[in-house]
Amino acid sequence: MSDASASSALQRFARDLRRIREQRDVSIASLHEATQVPESHIREFEEGTLYEQSRMNDVYLKAFIRAYAQTLGIPSDPVLKQLESALEEDYEGQLAAQFLDAPSSAASDSESSDLDASPPANRETEPDPATDST
Repeated sequence: MSDASASSALQRFARDLRRIREQRDVSIASLHEATQVPESHIREFEEGTLYEQSRMNDVYLKAFIRAYAQTLGIPSDPVLKQLESALEEDYEGQLAAQFLDAPSSAASDSESSDLDASPPANRETEPDPATDST
């Protein structure tokens, strides 16, 4: 397996999980509290560098991903399956397509950086002052 290809696939995988976390309004601190994974490891994972650390092994990575997914309220089995795809260089943004109803990060890398900069709008809980007649 090519390190560059695996890195790219794992970075897409991590970026998609971060996007799901942000959309569900789960903070890194909340993820830490629920999983007991150090916040620094969560940040390293989301930056796509955790798997490069010497302390990282398959058992820890899978346990971390399982806890991460469960904390977000998404089933861990499909997430673990996509982790395997990422490790095999085949991850193309399936988590984004399944859980974000958004284009995969592989297809929208340039767009996702723009989208990631702004927080998601929460239109369901905020009344529209233009239509609020109270």
